[in-house]
Amino acid sequence: MIAPRKAGLAGAAWIALATLAGCGGSPAKDAGDAVANALVCTVRACTESTALRVDEISLRFSAEQVDASPTVTVSGYLSRSANVFTTVLINGNEHLDAAADGSADTRMVNPDGQRLDYTASFPARSAQPRARVSFSRDGVSHVSEVVLPPAFALQSPAGTPVLARSAGNLLVTLAPGAAAQNASLLANGSCTRNDSTRFDVKNESLAPRAEPAAAGSYRVDALNLDQQLNAASQRANSNNLNTPLIARCELQLQWSTRTDGAIATTLNRYSTFSGYRRVTHALVYDAKL
Repeated sequence: MIAPRKAGLAGAAWIALATLAGCGGSPAKDAGDAVANALVCTVRACTESTALRVDEISLRFSAEQVDASPTVTVSGYLSRSANVFTTVLINGNEHLDAAADGSADTRMVNPDGQRLDYTASFPARSAQPRARVSFSRDGVSHVSEVVLPPAFALQSPAGTPVLARSAGNLLVTLAPGAAAQNASLLANGSCTRNDSTRFDVKNESLAPRAEPAAAGSYRVDALNLDQQLNAASQRANSNNLNTPLIARCELQLQWSTRTDGAIATTLNRYSTFSGYRRVTHALVYDAKL
């Protein structure tokens, strides 16, 4: 007796291959694509849009400008209602368009080729660009808009500062201060542990301390940073509590401000369309100093 196959990702891959074979498809590339698509859709819980009413579909989109870029990038995906862990796949009678600062609507590009994620870029023609995303079904458009936050820039520190564990904190000043209030902070990069192994830091959310007397000024606490990076190190090492401590990290810090857009009333109420300003700078953290 043959034991039943385990369900899950592997099962999805075998189903994809069986479907392909049943349709007469046999080339290796087609088989590989089918398996990859099945695996991704298993993780992202794909749902065909034809099974949903318009008011069950949620936008999960953002429009952003990074540093001094003259470009506004609109990107995101569709989900089902409040569930951000589902991905709605649009069909032939539907499409997604985007525009910014008065440009003509442009059909959004689907880089993955699997109807998962969509993106479009536009020149920024104003101090606070206005972007829109339009979901269309059967010729009816459902338009959502967002205005990006005011621009800000890094005033200090200059170059690539080195933050030592013993230093206490790093003072970062963003200007103008009024535009940089309530900024959030993410870290990306890589770290070396004391045993010389390495791991990547991916979108690690940090908690800088705002300076109450100086709008736009923040302190990055060295000990808090050390704790968060060591926690990330353990997660990257199968949550092993005996993971060696970090020695040094080369990071890219990303400061962001956010605005929330106006969603088409015909779409699901859990939709989000956010505008972001992002400013990045390098930082070296040395836990040995």
